[in-house]
Amino acid sequence: MSQAQSLEDYDLNNLQSEIERAVTKGDVEVVAVRKFIFALAGYPPGEPQPDDYDLLDATDDAIETLEELQELQTELEQVKSLAQQAYSLADRQAADEDDMSKKDKARILARDEAVKRAAIDASSRGKAAVTSPEVRNMARPDLELRSQTIIDAFIELEQEWTALEKGKNDDGVWRIQVDRSKLSEELTSTVEQSLDRGDLAKRLMSQRSSNRGS
Repeated sequence: MSQAQSLEDYDLNNLQSEIERAVTKGDVEVVAVRKFIFALAGYPPGEPQPDDYDLLDATDDAIETLEELQELQTELEQVKSLAQQAYSLADRQAADEDDMSKKDKARILARDEAVKRAAIDASSRGKAAVTSPEVRNMARPDLELRSQTIIDAFIELEQEWTALEKGKNDDGVWRIQVDRSKLSEELTSTVEQSLDRGDLAKRLMSQRSSNRGS
């Protein structure tokens, strides 16, 4: 087989006839070819061979081995292609995250923390809140958020979810608060996925059951 040919380019159906022609012509490469064929067939130099096992038998087995190698090569190319797609998707996701505006990041931080507090902190009664300074601290040190950016994020949250309400504390600090009675399954599920946890909905159901029983 020429070194310039790959397994994909080589016609395996012609291998046996080429070996036969080489043997007939008495080419000086026959010995090397025989060793190569027997090695592919599973009998490398020095390994014992069956008494009735000749070159044509070895050629048949060698062809089968090469066909298996071709299949493995095809599978390897498919794996490489899938890996490239996965890396490409990861790169796009990373790029999307990098391109996310500061307001969007503030919105997600505030939304997730507010809903999480509503689910975990039963002492806050009907509503749980996150203040603008808290959102700013959560973003640090990776991100520095201005007060107006956080307020804009609160405004979008109020428009996006009926359970989320913006407002001010008695000291004038802006906050986003959650009305548990209006919390939807969609919002809770969104936050669970964002935080990679699955207990928030159960906690909220438990709170509601306790409130009905009291």
